[in-house]
Amino acid sequence: MSLQVFPRGSPLLHSVNQALLNISESGTLRDLENRMLASEKCIDIIDPDAKYTSLSPTSFMVPFFLTGGTSTIALLIYIFSANYLCHGQRTMWGLMMAVIKR
Repeated sequence: MSLQVFPRGSPLLHSVNQALLNISESGTLRDLENRMLASEKCIDIIDPDAKYTSLSPTSFMVPFFLTGGTSTIALLIYIFSANYLCHGQRTMWGLMMAVIKR
């Protein structure tokens, strides 16, 4: 997939391509990139007094229990509503098979 700024046959296409070629060959484009990106230096400053924490499996305990509890409650509601609809099934295994077949 190619992205075209100007459609084929546009009268501006040749002029813009020529201008881009000229600034690229003269080095002006490289100078512009260097000047604009020179201020974007990433400096890694480590403060010994600051407490940095990284992600670990314990960082996800609350979302894990929240989603696990929510899905368990939703499953139980579904099973009990299926039990209400299927009066003939009195064992848990029979109820599960009725839910699966449904």
